Amino acid sequence: MVGNERSGSTTSYGITLSELRELMDHKGPDAIEQIKSRYTNVEGLCDLLHTSSNQGLSGSQRDLEERRAVFGCNSIPPKPPKTFFQLIWEALQDVTLIILQIAAFISLLLSWYKPPPEEDGGNSGLEEETDHGWIEGAAILVSVIIVVLVTAFNDYTKEKQFRGDLMPADGIIIQSNDLKVDESSLTGESDHVKKGENIDPLLLSGTHVMEGSGRMLVTAVGVNSQAGIIFALLGAAQNEDDAHKKKVKKEEEAAATSGQQKLDELAQNMNEKRKSTAQEEEVVNPRKEKSVLQTKLTKLAIQIGYGVPEGLPLAVTLALAYSVRKMMKDNNLVRHLDACETMGNATAICSDKTGTLTTNRMTVVQSFICNTHNKTEMPKYSSLPQPLGKILVDSMSINSAYTTRLMPADKPGELPKQVGNKTECALLGFVQEMGESYQRVRDGIPENKLYKVYTFNSVRKSMSTVITIENGFRVFTKGASEIVMKKCNFIYGSNGRLQNFSSEDQERLVRTVIEPMAMDALRTICVSYKDYIYAKDGQQLQINQTMITQEPDWEDEDNIVSNLTCLCIVGIEDPVRPEVPDAIKKCQRAGITVRMVTGDNVNTARSIAMKCGILNPGEDFLVLEGKEFNKRIKDANGVVQQSLFDKVWPRLRVLARSSPSDKYTLVKHIIESKLNANREVVAVTGDGTNDGPALKKADVGFAMGIAGTDVAKEASDIILTDDNFSSIVKAVMWGRNVYDSIAKFLQFQLTVNVVAVIVAFVGACAIEDSPLKAVQMLWVNLIMDTLASLALATEMPTSSLLLRKPYGRTKPLISRTMFKNIVGHALYQLVVIFSLLFLVWGQVVTTIPTKKIPKKFTWGSGAPEQMLDPNGSLAENGSTSSLSQDVKRTGQILWIRGLTRLQTQVIGGAMQDRLIPVPYSKNSTDQAIRVINAFRSGLESPKAHILLRRAAAMKCASLDVQVTEILNSGKFKRINKLEAARSFEEARRTSAKDTVVSSPTKDSDKNSSETAV
Repeated sequence: MVGNERSGSTTSYGITLSELRELMDHKGPDAIEQIKSRYTNVEGLCDLLHTSSNQGLSGSQRDLEERRAVFGCNSIPPKPPKTFFQLIWEALQDVTLIILQIAAFISLLLSWYKPPPEEDGGNSGLEEETDHGWIEGAAILVSVIIVVLVTAFNDYTKEKQFRGDLMPADGIIIQSNDLKVDESSLTGESDHVKKGENIDPLLLSGTHVMEGSGRMLVTAVGVNSQAGIIFALLGAAQNEDDAHKKKVKKEEEAAATSGQQKLDELAQNMNEKRKSTAQEEEVVNPRKEKSVLQTKLTKLAIQIGYGVPEGLPLAVTLALAYSVRKMMKDNNLVRHLDACETMGNATAICSDKTGTLTTNRMTVVQSFICNTHNKTEMPKYSSLPQPLGKILVDSMSINSAYTTRLMPADKPGELPKQVGNKTECALLGFVQEMGESYQRVRDGIPENKLYKVYTFNSVRKSMSTVITIENGFRVFTKGASEIVMKKCNFIYGSNGRLQNFSSEDQERLVRTVIEPMAMDALRTICVSYKDYIYAKDGQQLQINQTMITQEPDWEDEDNIVSNLTCLCIVGIEDPVRPEVPDAIKKCQRAGITVRMVTGDNVNTARSIAMKCGILNPGEDFLVLEGKEFNKRIKDANGVVQQSLFDKVWPRLRVLARSSPSDKYTLVKHIIESKLNANREVVAVTGDGTNDGPALKKADVGFAMGIAGTDVAKEASDIILTDDNFSSIVKAVMWGRNVYDSIAKFLQFQLTVNVVAVIVAFVGACAIEDSPLKAVQMLWVNLIMDTLASLALATEMPTSSLLLRKPYGRTKPLISRTMFKNIVGHALYQLVVIFSLLFLVWGQVVTTIPTKKIPKKFTWGSGAPEQMLDPNGSLAENGSTSSLSQDVKRTGQILWIRGLTRLQTQVIGGAMQDRLIPVPYSKNSTDQAIRVINAFRSGLESPKAHILLRRAAAMKCASLDVQVTEILNSGKFKRINKLEAARSFEEARRTSAKDTVVSSPTKDSDKNSSETAV
């Protein structure tokens, strides 16, 4: 609050808080009338508040505490961040997670279903699978829970990091300079409102100053300000819709007080205006599209449906969270997580020049004064003719923002620190280099004594300040040389003589001075002035003075800033950052097009672009000014046509003398262009308030952390804490690293998922059981979803990521190469698994005698060891109950082994030309028939009948008659599995004694083994 320490701490203020709040409800002429009728003027209001319009508060702690007690503190209880449970609920809305949740619940429901015993058929494997079936669904749910918790935690950290913006206060203007304010956040009006002492003196909290400067008397702070009232009314923790519903509900329940009704009406009006504004903005500025990676992941999840990898969301979240933390060290403050991976797909960067490509430390290195072009050494003040020298120093010192200044260096030998507008800092440095003090001039003419100020903006490209002199007014003007110089009719020539400045002289000056400066990458500024002198009888005026009889119309800016006198032209150097050319080469190598958008002269912009590497000799690219750019892309009605735009933007590299609206048009229509199949992904940099629309429209908006305004930072996705273009290249590397990490994880997990599904399906069809149990799949998934995610998500980016082209917006996430890798790896794994399952297990493991296997194993050839008596035969009186569990599993294995042995013998008999015949004794044949009989009687399924009939149908010399007889006679006896095991053991021992296989040659051995395999 502006003010002095009041005398006497017990003296009450002459105005109450409620009166101040009521005063701020008025606008425009009504507000001026209220101030005049109640307090005479702003100075009268200052007296009531015991404050001064010039000195402000003394800073006494006691006075400050008393003011806080009466008027409140300048803070509003911040909007509470979303609770952790709210963030969890938001995380659960992800499409991929929804699919996984549905899959998990279906899996759990199926696991709870148990078929009736008669349907089960005594299949113990199915019972075991059913008992553990719930684990698969539970595992998916656990994975979803982990993803949701990690996502919610990241969002919670982000909420804490970015909450609590500074809240300005309400106030009344004391002095202003061409002040324009954006009040759309409160009123919904998109046009900038002009403010001034005699126009509309009230400034409201929550609004943004778009142009000009000024000083104000603070009248309300914190919850008593207009923004604070709205916050308190709508509820800090509720959004506008919820607050509006609650308000309506309260109105229905009980009538509010008159004061509350007034606030409610205000809030309702604000809500309606905000909603209407939001709808208008949706039409004018549609929201940016979904992030590139999230869009592709959503499509992928929808395409593969139930088979979506449950670890995918976790991998994405971990990769983004890890990258965001690491990017902080690379001077990238990520405000929106999805901007990280989107930057990896960027195909175009629209960059500012000043501060991003250059150092933003400006100095005057050339000057043109009194028809002399100084290229190496700047002139001293003493060498300049008068009054030129004094007017020049006054112009540079006064016609600039008083907040711009040069500060002493922190360490001896360093350059002074530049604070404020860097171009104005260069001019102030020029004043000091001439041997004069700009601060001495400012002390003589303080800011509140300035009569009128036309602040610099992107339209006028100049700044003008009016001061009073002895017989009238003096107007100082500075700005872009080619613009201001056209408004000059006079110039100081050799030896400081005034002379006319014709259009021919101007053209000659452009060719000999301005263009050479621009070709040296210098920003050219023209400094000029104009005198208005009141007419007096007999007074003779100089040729450049304008006679007046009354005060000029200061609103007629075109007339005020005309007929000027040129003082000098200076060339300001803003060196290119040394690391920028290499960074731009990396972008071009990576397939990213860099375009420079600047307000500088076209020749200066071209020269800077050549130094940066945006333009190279011999290239046929476009360098356009804003006017020419608009001519090429607009039709006769002034509407931008996409077809015309598509003819310009592919070759456009530099856009000079451009406005923020030109930048927005460029970004918007590049994004909307369908000239390329994969469409463009555009990143843009900005630092000014007017860059907000372009930053919001871009796929990724970069705001300058040092030179950027609060509006630009709020509209951005990433803040460059060092304002350096090379940091953007690092963001590209991190974005591509995230994208590639997700692609690697997908390739890895989809391969495993494909193999698991095929193995489970084939196993179910071939042996009526899944080789991979639920517990095994859970273990595999735990390893994949955690270790793989951590390994791939925490990979550091390398420069090799910048050696490929960007994928663009529409290219599928699973590329053709990835698909080939998935298929190739899946086939390899399937071959290995099926070999283990059907060859190693079926042909090797099942032939090992059970006696040679540890007791806890029950596989192999023969009954388990505990089932055999000391003679090697099955125990007759063994405990059936103790063997029941082993018999179930052993019986299944034994019939497979016996059938395999039988088939081998049958095949051996059928292929007598390749295998040496096996002589069978009667005894061995009887035992073989007993094996068939035993296992045939122990099998209930139709498949067993088919297998035995196929074996009987084969042409086997030694077994054909016996097998055919038995099958046709139907004399199969029903025996239990224990009898089957006993029969098999006896058959095995007899067969081992009686069967002899001879091998006359090595070739026959080789053929035999090949046939057996």
